[in-house]
Amino acid sequence: MSYLSEELKGEVYKALILPTLLYGCEAWSLREDLFKRLRSFHNKCARSMCRVNLYHTFRHHITSASLFRRLGILNIGSYFHNRILRWAGHVARMPMSRAPRQLLTGGYRILDRLVVHR
Repeated sequence: MSYLSEELKGEVYKALILPTLLYGCEAWSLREDLFKRLRSFHNKCARSMCRVNLYHTFRHHITSASLFRRLGILNIGSYFHNRILRWAGHVARMPMSRAPRQLLTGGYRILDRLVVHR
């Protein structure tokens, strides 16, 4: 796949690999060690798509951020948190009768508008 541009490789990665990697992450309670494994896999994929090995990164001081810019992708934390926030938005718009909304709010009805006391 060396004949493909790095931007195209990044787009394919975002379309095929990331959804598979982060499937169901809205319900994960991610510990730091597991997040480190996700970050390591993401960085390894970026190095692979840019045809840079670990030796090159140390020898030439190539950062993951520079590889991400070349590929047009973000760090894994951005994708992870974006998916969680998107799910929270869906739950916030659900009616109070739905189980995810009840679990998220603890069964309490939250006011839809701010009431100012005078």
